[in-house]
Amino acid sequence: FESLPSVRHDSLVGIGGKLKEKNEFFVVEEIPLWAPDGKGSNCVVRIRRNGATTKAVQEKLARLFRSKTIHIGYAGLKDKIGICTQNFSINFQTGLTKFSCLPSDQEIKSTIESDLSEP
Repeated sequence: FESLPSVRHDSLVGIGGKLKEKNEFFVVEEIPLWAPDGKGSNCVVRIRRNGATTKAVQEKLARLFRSKTIHIGYAGLKDKIGICTQNFSINFQTGLTKFSCLPSDQEIKSTIESDLSEP
């Protein structure tokens, strides 16, 4: 970009305005390639988050499911600034060997919502 000419000059007047500063101005909805069929060794959790990184959610899910982050999958990183809906998959065979029962939807929600700034 250094080779591009500058179009900024003191004699030019700006148009005013503000950059959108709130998470609500940037909404991302992940659209999966296929719907879970209830078969196989993965549990799919759909998370809607506000102002958190994909990694922060992955680490919280790993703690909740008593697993390692390597067993919590996702399809790409989403922005921290914004409201993002994203799927995470937890592998039962390798990731939940110590987990005797799945947490309820409310337990998952309260864990994810608690201090999502960073794990």
